[in-house]
Amino acid sequence: MASIIRKEDEYIDKEVEKAYKEIVLEQSLKEIILDLKNFNRLDEVIKNRMVLYSVRQLFGSSAGIEKKHIEDICLLCKRNIGNKFLIPNKKVKILVKNQKIFFIKNQ
Repeated sequence: MASIIRKEDEYIDKEVEKAYKEIVLEQSLKEIILDLKNFNRLDEVIKNRMVLYSVRQLFGSSAGIEKKHIEDICLLCKRNIGNKFLIPNKKVKILVKNQKIFFIKNQ
């Protein structure tokens, strides 16, 4: 059973990487910008993993990001009302603005 779950996780990770390459607009050491419209079109499972993947791209780890943070970020993106942001932990700020999602390192 563990082998099956591991293979499924590997498959999902590959799908997330592929989706990331399609929706990433900019990536630097300090921020990642994703296309909001295309993010919102993704399946919920891929969106959740995309949040974690983006945070890992910035920090090398997704430590400090919990299930509630992911849900809040996805809800913020879905609502897309004005310039809204979340700070799920002290290290990262998530901003939704101008049809883009910004993952920004807090210094």
